Amino acid sequence: MTGESTASKDRSEARQTRQEIRLFAVVVAAVLGSRLPFIAHGYGTDPDTWRVAEAARRIASTHDYVPSRLPGNPVQEIVCALIRGGGPPALNGATAVMSALAAGFFALSLRRLGRPEAAIAALALAFTPVVYVSSVAAMDYLWALAFLLAGLYSLLTRRVVLGGVLVGLAVGCRLTSCLFVGPLSLYLLLQDGEPMKARIARAVKVCAVAAGIGLACYIPILRQLGLAALKHEANHPGLVEALKAATLDTWGLIGVLALAAAAAAVVVNRGRDPAAPSLRQLAPWLAAIGLYLALFALLPNEAGYLIPIVPFVLLVLGWLLPRRQFLRLAIALAASSFFFGIGRAATPGGPVASTLAMPFTVHGKQLVLDPLQGPVLAADSARHEAERYVARVIARGGALRGNNVIVAGYWWTQVHATLSGDAPPREEYVEFLGPDRIELYTARGDSIYYLARQDAYNVYQGGIDLPSIQARELEIEEDAKETADR
Repeated sequence: MTGESTASKDRSEARQTRQEIRLFAVVVAAVLGSRLPFIAHGYGTDPDTWRVAEAARRIASTHDYVPSRLPGNPVQEIVCALIRGGGPPALNGATAVMSALAAGFFALSLRRLGRPEAAIAALALAFTPVVYVSSVAAMDYLWALAFLLAGLYSLLTRRVVLGGVLVGLAVGCRLTSCLFVGPLSLYLLLQDGEPMKARIARAVKVCAVAAGIGLACYIPILRQLGLAALKHEANHPGLVEALKAATLDTWGLIGVLALAAAAAAVVVNRGRDPAAPSLRQLAPWLAAIGLYLALFALLPNEAGYLIPIVPFVLLVLGWLLPRRQFLRLAIALAASSFFFGIGRAATPGGPVASTLAMPFTVHGKQLVLDPLQGPVLAADSARHEAERYVARVIARGGALRGNNVIVAGYWWTQVHATLSGDAPPREEYVEFLGPDRIELYTARGDSIYYLARQDAYNVYQGGIDLPSIQARELEIEEDAKETADR
């Protein structure tokens, strides 16, 4: 009888494994295929993506670890150094692969948690605007998320040490991934069927392994700078910008409306569903959402900081909503990536709006609602336009007479990476100028120029108003052929 029971259990496990392999393969293939059209042009719209490319170049050429920015993202940066010869398709493609793996492991984790909507939720994660846009650029967010969700799946399959290793690698991709250790430990502690002592031992093991692997990843930069490597400048863009990042930039306009409808449905249906999950079941995932929201409140720099909450918002809503309503939410999030984007009015190197775009003003800032261009298409358009703009900047700089300093501001990382050290001897491109550098260039008799709108950037970074020292804006003429093409 025992033999028959064991054989039946083995067959059941083999069947479950085959089902999981199929689920994983389908989700990964679907997500990766959706990314391929968007990985070829530039490294991304965020200057940090170009910093990653530059760090990869320097690591590959010097064989010394150089962070793209403090405290570094060593796992991603070192892998990028190994593949940097492939240019943007290689670095962006690696991120696309990680995004597909993140979706695949999320689907497997939901399956292990007994959720029937695993594939739908995984695709909803992949097509949420902030995830999609970040998944086709040389940014670290999706690298960290892939390791986190792989670690979650490992813990759900009772591979505790492997789970700790994967979470440690997530920390090596992005330091803030260490916050996820708390929700994972809570999940382990709340599981029934084992003595509390055994649960505590597993939680401690995960924490210890993750901490050890994560710390090992940062040893090179800690040796160079000590604890100063952990210093991070807080950039508080203001309440309106922070709210925009947490809503429209994360979920898109359609997504925000769909989430509001989903939240209302949860409130209306509260207490009516006898199969509704208990607070004990939801506590670890609510804790993950709460921790990353708290971190974002302290550092509301970018919508990408909220990527870790996306899978757990979907997990909780998938548990609380009827399947049909959750499917509608997933479809709305996917649509939100491609339609009804809200962005800034035309700027140098910015996206080209469609013919149906409608301008409006909020708090003195000119914005555009574009029904035919959501965040993914806008980001892709911006990458093409940025390449053209930087090429014109370099051409214009090379045509200047005498010795010149050009303050590139926001554009410095892309200009620097495009030049790859081949700047003309009479031109020097800098990110910003402080008082000491201005004194040096003035003493040398250099002319100082700045790119459009980068005088405000210089005030923030260097504390100097460039027009007040007779610096001039570098006028960039748009190529007539490009204008006609557009």
